[in-house]
Amino acid sequence: MIDCTAPVPGVRQLTLSRPALRNALCCELMEGLRAALHAATFDGNVRVVMLAAAGECFCAGGDRSELQRIAAGDDALNQRQAETLAGLMLDAFEFPKPLLVVVNGPAIGAGMGLVVASDIAIASPAARFAMPEARLGLVSTVVAPYLVHALGERATRRWLLSGENMTAGQALALGLIHECVPAAELLPRSLALAADIMAGDADTLVATKRVLRESSGKVPDRAFALESAAALVRLRKQRHARLDG
Repeated sequence: MIDCTAPVPGVRQLTLSRPALRNALCCELMEGLRAALHAATFDGNVRVVMLAAAGECFCAGGDRSELQRIAAGDDALNQRQAETLAGLMLDAFEFPKPLLVVVNGPAIGAGMGLVVASDIAIASPAARFAMPEARLGLVSTVVAPYLVHALGERATRRWLLSGENMTAGQALALGLIHECVPAAELLPRSLALAADIMAGDADTLVATKRVLRESSGKVPDRAFALESAAALVRLRKQRHARLDG
């Protein structure tokens, strides 16, 4: 369900490959994606991970068959699905290397969650985004915090409460995606951006992501200034030690 390829040296492409079911996130697919991200973390040849999807839909969200079984009272599946989804979102958000998502079509529910948990998102005009949980009598407990982190609370309120579709143009204006390019240019542009990222030092990119995570939500003050200066000194020493070694 997860195809792992290397389109160019340094790039690991993970493709959601369940097109007949619109790449819906069943437990098996989510577990496979978590395993693939884990493997990429510890593979020194991988500098950037690109998350893409087969077919015309990026990801339709939760698997309907599993959700029906949960609604029918399958408590074991309910627990497994919830924990796997929460783990996947956190794995994507905390993935130490640059994570680039290539959105070729609709990204719904948890599929939209994968987009906001990434570092960079590029989409085609065919992409659309929605969080329809409220219309289905559900609460987006897992994905909502990542939406707030990416879009801010004000914008998130509108899309969670309304459940309406967000176009690629609206997503670009909100900063949910960073670029919108024609479908034929989606993969070439993504690979070009990956090449730009790989121009940076691998360890420095990992350190930069760590600094961004640690700084998120902090208000700059004197303590923050001292902390950031100490971190800069430490990172410089680490880099010099690598170069000397």
